[in-house]
Amino acid sequence: MVIVISVVIIVGMLIAGYFLNDFYLRLTGKKAPETVVRLTQAQTRAAIDAEMPTMLDHMYRSASEVCAAFTELGWNVAYNERRAVESQDQSAVGGEIIRLAPGIPIEILEGYYQSEFNIYDYDELQDSFNGAWVLSISHGNRGSYIQIKYVNFASVSLGDELVHLGEAQQLLGENSVIDAEGIDGYGNCFMQGFIDLNDKIIYWKVIGIEFYDYYRGQDRRKLPDTAVFVKCQIATYDFYGVNQTLLNNYLKQKEEAANNTEQ
Repeated sequence: MVIVISVVIIVGMLIAGYFLNDFYLRLTGKKAPETVVRLTQAQTRAAIDAEMPTMLDHMYRSASEVCAAFTELGWNVAYNERRAVESQDQSAVGGEIIRLAPGIPIEILEGYYQSEFNIYDYDELQDSFNGAWVLSISHGNRGSYIQIKYVNFASVSLGDELVHLGEAQQLLGENSVIDAEGIDGYGNCFMQGFIDLNDKIIYWKVIGIEFYDYYRGQDRRKLPDTAVFVKCQIATYDFYGVNQTLLNNYLKQKEEAANNTEQ
């Protein structure tokens, strides 16, 4: 009987000691943070870039046509007719294409249709949405508008992800002008501008935020700031409010260069 009581006391002391030590480490900030993100930078980069479309190639086509083309390529895509078109043009009509990594069942999107990413916890998102992207295409009286968005749980940084996305969409190269960049009034990091393609001005914007600040689901574990949510938007019309002086100067310089060439 004495031995049993002694064992119980010892076990109780060990448990109490564990919790006291855990409390002390949390209080002093010395406790190692919980590892929430299991994916590596290499895993997310490879998954996202594997089947990333170039929006400029599809902006004059309908969403259903683009989805059919992706399906023919063997991509794991679904056409979402339930979501309203994201566009500032109230006359615009279109659709949304969702791409999942190979092998991920399309049925997982039933939750996405209800509440976007918020229906899932971080583990489910990493398992089912690594490499996923959402492409929306619309056309209206003002012109064409197309957007792609995705989550990268293990980016290098938010700024790096925006530059990578802009470059992947061929928006930061020759004949491209950056109009503005920085942090907007909602805390989003952004970069915007226009690009001259075959004498046609295309307006673009890349924008993103830490995913922890975007997510509204039940999982409240702290994510690192390298888990990010980003968008890229392009349109044939000025959807963000271009710096008109900058645009006019560009067009004037282009005209002068053309005149000098003719002479």
